[in-house]
Amino acid sequence: IQQALAEGKINEGHTRPLMMLIDRPEEQETLFKEIMFKKLNVREAESIARHIAVERARKLMDPELMDLEDRFKASLGTRVRIEKRPARPGEPDGEQGGKLTIDFFSPNDLRALLEKLSQEVTPISEVKAEEIPLPTEDEKLDMSEGAKEEMEKGDEDLYSVTNFTV
Repeated sequence: IQQALAEGKINEGHTRPLMMLIDRPEEQETLFKEIMFKKLNVREAESIARHIAVERARKLMDPELMDLEDRFKASLGTRVRIEKRPARPGEPDGEQGGKLTIDFFSPNDLRALLEKLSQEVTPISEVKAEEIPLPTEDEKLDMSEGAKEEMEKGDEDLYSVTNFTV
């Protein structure tokens, strides 16, 4: 790599993505060969190095964090990334923070995200049955006939053995 740089076969910009992979010598060598043989420009080399680094980090990601990331994506309707910060010396595992990245594509998207995130959420365990609103007559009109019948029956059949399956 140093010889190729000295001979002008690669430029200083190519060394940055190669240095990103200093702890992965096989991948570093592969990227170097791609730069040389495919005549990659600096941006292409940086993109490949970034992709390798991100994929390596994603493989090490905690399954619980991956699940949370998926839930964020579903809730917000956009790409979300969770990056865990490495533990500092003396810091107990699980106590370190990280970074949450939420993609948006326009100022309107950003406003919509802020609105979704600022909605007050009450944990379901704290909701009392009497606080759950019953459908209005207009909402009942929009229901299917089967749903209307179930609504009118009330709770009397809720705990009936016929409503359970094995």
